[in-house]
This record gives sequence, C-alpha cells and structure tokens, in this order.
Amino acid sequence: MNIYFVTFGCKVNAGEGQYYLSQLIEQGFKEASSIHDADIVVINTCAVTETAAKKSTHYIEKLRKLNISYEKQYCQTNELKCYMNLKKDEEQEYEKFKSETNEMIKKLEDLTEERRNESEKQSQKLEKLMANEKILIDDFQSRMDLLRESSDYLIEK
Repeated sequence: MNIYFVTFGCKVNAGEGQYYLSQLIEQGFKEASSIHDADIVVINTCAVTETAAKKSTHYIEKLRKLNISYEKQYCQTNELKCYMNLKKDEEQEYEKFKSETNEMIKKLEDLTEERRNESEKQSQKLEKLMANEKILIDDFQSRMDLLRESSDYLIEK
C-alpha cells in the first residue's frame, strides 16, 4: 500500500511525522510521491499554534472540496503534548479529536495487520503452486523415462 504523509506544525511535529512514516515503511508501506498515488493519506496535525491548526483544517477542507476524500482514507495524528497549551474551553474539542486520532491509528494498525495476513496467504498459495508444479514435473519426468524404456524395448525387438 502507498502512503502519503503531510505534516503541519513545528519541527518537533515534523520529526515525529518522519518517525511515524519510517515505522509504517518498516511495516511494508511504500511512500507515495503524491496524494494521487496514495492508498492512505496521513495528515499529521498540530494544535499548538493557531496558524498550524488553521493550515491543517484548510488542507483537509481543500481535499474534501476536490472530492479526494471519496477515494482515499484520511487520518489525523498528533502527539498529546501538542495540546498542552489549549484553552480549557477547548477541552471537549480536544477529547473528540483525541478519540478520532485513536480511531485512525487503530485503522492504520488494522490495515498493517491485514496487509501482513494477505502477504502470508499469498506466500502459502505460492508454496502450494510450487509443490504442485514439482509434482507435475516429477510425473512428466517419470512418463518420459517410461516412454524411453518402452521405445528402447520396441527398437530391440
């Protein structure tokens, strides 16, 4: 699966985004060169500064307007420490966002597990095909040997 990673916010958030991406690549994902090549798009947002929060919200709205979200899955991730500076009246919104973030992380984990299972099934199918092919080759070889013996016998008579 191809994954496209977009990060908003400070250098720490960018570093964390790179770490998340590297972990997903280790799990077998490939980094997409553009959003259009991606099966999954991860939007790593930040809420420490109002500018970063607005940029991420604007980006997601832009994707929705382009109807890309119909074809793709979008994930928002963030480290909890980014929310330490939020005002108390935003706690409810934070809890909602935290819940959505956890759901998206779970979806990524499920997709990773699903990919691993599919790969294992394909390996098993390939092993069976190779075993069947060996049986067919051995059978063909045996028949060829019998045919040679029969033709040698007939030639001798």
